[in-house]
Amino acid sequence: MRRILCGDITDASEFVDEFLSGGRSLMVALMNIAEVYGEVGERVLEWGVGCARIARHIPHSLRKGFRGVDVDSVNIDWCYANLPWGKFEAISPSGNIKAKDGYFSLSYGWSVMTHLSEDEQDHWLRELNRVTDGLLVISVHGFVHASKLATWLIDEPYISEWVSSGFRDSGVENKDIADQVPEGYYRDVAHCPAYIAERWSKIVDVVDIIPGGFGEFHDAVVCRTRKT
Repeated sequence: MRRILCGDITDASEFVDEFLSGGRSLMVALMNIAEVYGEVGERVLEWGVGCARIARHIPHSLRKGFRGVDVDSVNIDWCYANLPWGKFEAISPSGNIKAKDGYFSLSYGWSVMTHLSEDEQDHWLRELNRVTDGLLVISVHGFVHASKLATWLIDEPYISEWVSSGFRDSGVENKDIADQVPEGYYRDVAHCPAYIAERWSKIVDVVDIIPGGFGEFHDAVVCRTRKT
């Protein structure tokens, strides 16, 4: 997630209103997905919590069991200082989440898998599958994003390459959190549904892919975790 610290933008600007209301809409979308596809449970994890744009809107009944993790320690420090009800943890880019197997009943990640290589994608899918016993909701950039936003994705010959391989890397480093991750770690990527169904299903059970289901430019990949 792009680093935005709400303490830096305290004026009542249109941007702040849109940013915070967007987080509320994303939480509503998440709760609706959880209601349709499974139970929320008592322990919820946000992987890539950022400045808690989404998490700050979590229902009060779920706050006690909420944890947010992120590779960006600056945002984690902000969350600790401003959201005393939550538990927040800085994690290493290719590390692990400090939780027992199956600890969380619902885990979600918004605008994280959209920035990782295939190897990092697989690593974090395995780790999220390990710590979650229930529902996993992950946002990706798919055809909705491609049709509206990403010139690096839809301009020829990129579209043919993307559709044939199922995974497209912009090839350009995203520097939003460059001071927190190794060089080249954070980039912009997109996924095709068939690729997700084939590759992700080796780790989790892919239940559904909802175009635009997790924000205007983000498809929602709904999974159930799998224990081996």
